[in-house]
Amino acid sequence: MDYSASITVAADPQSAAQAIRKEMHIWWSNRVELNGEGATIRFNNSHATFAFDPEDTALLFEWPCTDAHMIIEDVEDAAEWLGTALVWSVEPSGTGSQITLTHRGLNQTLACLDVCTRGWEHFFEGSLRNHLNGQPATPETST
Repeated sequence: MDYSASITVAADPQSAAQAIRKEMHIWWSNRVELNGEGATIRFNNSHATFAFDPEDTALLFEWPCTDAHMIIEDVEDAAEWLGTALVWSVEPSGTGSQITLTHRGLNQTLACLDVCTRGWEHFFEGSLRNHLNGQPATPETST
């Protein structure tokens, strides 16, 4: 089963979607290269690049991983994220939003499953949630 989690935040759906797409440097990593076609997120000597689909809707979007070089202890294949995809869904919930992230392909077939799941627990379930609730985010701050 792929990694999937949902968070509920105080931000309205449009603001939440904007934060996911345009504010990765605040909640994910301080080294994000963002352009109209996608984004590259860097952590220490690692990186992952995702393509943005112009057909995506405002509140449902999918980012296929088009390049990956993830240096993770005890994981031989630094490119194993290649071919996976981040699927984001943002829905109204009460006075805020519910956001679901599914990392399609992040499952028991990947050697990084445990460490990558812990990463999403930190960056998605913690840092993004904090950011959208007006609390301090905790992005990767490597140089």
